[in-house]
Amino acid sequence: MLKESMGFSEEEIKQAVLELVQQGNKTPSIEDIVTQIEVIAERNAVSRDFQIIQNVQQTEDGMIEENIRLKGILLCCICRTNHVNILFLPCTHLKVCLECSRNLRSCPLCKRGIKDKIRTYML
Repeated sequence: MLKESMGFSEEEIKQAVLELVQQGNKTPSIEDIVTQIEVIAERNAVSRDFQIIQNVQQTEDGMIEENIRLKGILLCCICRTNHVNILFLPCTHLKVCLECSRNLRSCPLCKRGIKDKIRTYML
């Protein structure tokens, strides 16, 4: 009767009756069943919303981590304060700022001798 007149699926009715019986209502009325179906629907909606929020937070956390990682690539590997702006030749590493590069004779990453230093600019 609920299925035909109220538009509920057989699974929804079974789930509602099962939960009502587990709660101690051995002979639930139609009103009890309909109310429990609405409670289940609301609980499922809240669960879906929570999952969506959790997914968004994970995405935002991932984006924040990626942003930190990318900013780190732009910082001098020696002072970790200034932006990288000196390209070493012949190794072509771009990991050091002008101030930190002044006294270097070898690349701090690969230890190759520096033959030339080229100043770079970020736009």
